[in-house]
Amino acid sequence: MHLTSDPPDLLPPPVLASDAAPVLQAPPLVFILSSVRSGSTLLKAMLDSHSRIFAPAELHLLPFDHLGDAQRQLNGTVLGRGLHEAAARLVGEEQAQQIVESFYANNTPVAQIYQWLQAQLDGRILVDKSPSYLGNPRILQRAETVCDTQPLYIFLTRHPFDVFDSFMSNGFDRLMRRLRLNYERIRKQAQPGSSDWVIPYHPSPDNRCKTSFEIAEATYVNANRTALEFLKTIPAERQVTVTYENLVHAPEAELEKICRLLKIDFESAMLSPYKGTLPQETVVDPKFYLHQNVSTQRAMKWQERADDWLSHTYAADTVDLAAQMGYDLSHAPSRIPLTPAQAVFFKANGAVAHFCLVMTTTRRDSAGLVEQMRARLPALLQAFPGLRHCFVQHEGRWTQKCLPVRSFEVPLLHETFEAGTAGEQAFAERVGALAQSISLEQAPLFRVLVGQFAEHEYRVAYVFHHLLLDGKALLAFHEALWSMAVLPAQSVMAYTAAMQQLRKNYPLAPAQAALAALIAPCAPLPVHERSEQGVITRQIAYAGGKGYRFHECTLALEHAYRAVYPGDSAVVAHRIHRRRFDSEHDYTGLVAWLAGDVPLACTAEVSVSRHSRRMKREMKDWTALSLAYDWLYLDNQLPALPERVRLRLNYFPVPEGDMHETRVDLHQSGGLRGDYLIDFIVRDHQTHAEIIVRFLQPAVAQAQVHELLEHWAVALEGMH
Repeated sequence: MHLTSDPPDLLPPPVLASDAAPVLQAPPLVFILSSVRSGSTLLKAMLDSHSRIFAPAELHLLPFDHLGDAQRQLNGTVLGRGLHEAAARLVGEEQAQQIVESFYANNTPVAQIYQWLQAQLDGRILVDKSPSYLGNPRILQRAETVCDTQPLYIFLTRHPFDVFDSFMSNGFDRLMRRLRLNYERIRKQAQPGSSDWVIPYHPSPDNRCKTSFEIAEATYVNANRTALEFLKTIPAERQVTVTYENLVHAPEAELEKICRLLKIDFESAMLSPYKGTLPQETVVDPKFYLHQNVSTQRAMKWQERADDWLSHTYAADTVDLAAQMGYDLSHAPSRIPLTPAQAVFFKANGAVAHFCLVMTTTRRDSAGLVEQMRARLPALLQAFPGLRHCFVQHEGRWTQKCLPVRSFEVPLLHETFEAGTAGEQAFAERVGALAQSISLEQAPLFRVLVGQFAEHEYRVAYVFHHLLLDGKALLAFHEALWSMAVLPAQSVMAYTAAMQQLRKNYPLAPAQAALAALIAPCAPLPVHERSEQGVITRQIAYAGGKGYRFHECTLALEHAYRAVYPGDSAVVAHRIHRRRFDSEHDYTGLVAWLAGDVPLACTAEVSVSRHSRRMKREMKDWTALSLAYDWLYLDNQLPALPERVRLRLNYFPVPEGDMHETRVDLHQSGGLRGDYLIDFIVRDHQTHAEIIVRFLQPAVAQAQVHELLEHWAVALEGMH
């Protein structure tokens, strides 16, 4: 398929009526949906070998309302030859020339062109194979309107590596560049309100790919994503998916699937598309006629240069879309961006191999618990791709990639422990060993240990690397595991894409000024080369059943800090869980690390309440402000918060539910660089608060932490 010249005329003429009579009771139209270089010409030839199917050259009609629109886009190009060649096969060359010229002269509606073609077929089925239809989602929607009967769809897929190889070796990048120039020229001169009478094979003109490989990758993703999204709206009984690999290795089975869709019998002639007299069409794969039979060597040809293809870095969209079509690119590095929180963690700490969150919960009288979990975990892994992520370095930068469920065993361990203190100690040691066994480069980055202490008494531990999820997500995982509700599939890729769009539109300049004013006055924290982390946990019952809100906890913490450190700045950072950052996006069910910090108060001269009111007036949204801090820090515009902020408050309410004797701990090997001196965690359990204070010694003494807790509790009681 080659473009020979550009359309000479760009503006559509007035629409004229056509005398073409509509066709009644015709068989349904059939559309082959595939990206370029996916083997659609071979499939078309196989179908055309059936006595009840007419599969002509590429028609390229569907993007247009009227044939005049198509003429201005396609005239003078090989893409404009499809209708003439189809007509010539049906009524002969001389009559076809007259008929097609009359179609153009009358500016015949495209729907009537399809009806005329069907009228010549004597009940045969018309198959339209035109890859241009996948250039724009609106084009496919027209397929539902061009005839009285509902059309059928054949979705043809092929391994992306073979598509890329064929795309580049046949010079399709040059074709796409010329189509882009044509598209942009017509777009500039199009009348207001013009519809889809252009053929954007390539994605949006704003997405300017530079290399041949980038064009191939973008075209493949755009076409197949368009097809997949469209087919979600089509009932299953009107579509079938076939793969190019199966089409050449086991063609009879694939062709029988298509025949069942078309409600016709399979014919053995379909297996020999090169036999007999082939129609000499110009709108066809230029190498199609070089073959004499269907060759299995054309499928998975990429494996001959597997090392070359696996050394490429592929866009996250390519990896995700290929997985949807059954092609696993997990062995190739993929560009799945880190979330802002993950990027901050890597910048501050590097690759901390054993930094894990561990949640343990007790379950009693739970018959069939292990079987229930073993059945439920694969559903979670499928619904939440973030659980299948691991981290890789590519050209010195960390990225994450998602592995298919089938690439690893479900990480569920069921072990028996004796009752009593010895069993509890053995269970804790086993959990610690699991935390140490997790490696960033190998998914899944979590383990689930079910410890059985009696016939129906279990201790369940979830061990997750902290780069995979935070405490809020850990609770979400727990709820999803024990809920039998249908899980909404959510991808970290969608979240990072939303983050990128938000950053593009967010006013960073005022955020930088506001945040710099808060952080700059603080003196750097003392550095201790041999800091060790201490942990103190306490339960506080709510008087009268009334819990404490975040703002009350913050104010009480400010008062307590000033009482314990009267000469120091009351610096507090608040932990934000960024699962709802605007009215359109809701990632509350997404299992991933999305939390980040934002400073709430800095100096003794500015109280938390006064500062909070001012910041809310200026920035409106704490979540967006915390993201602005991450972006500015990653761009080296602001200092790291842990280097300046003494204390962080991490507050969130624990959801109601089956949370028997549940606790969350942190397992890490060695101290983290740049960690907060005091990490104050408040978990609101409806009837009581669970307080966990992590602190770095010797910068903070244990006695000071106890004193801080006492002052904090007294301050809270005073508020009630």
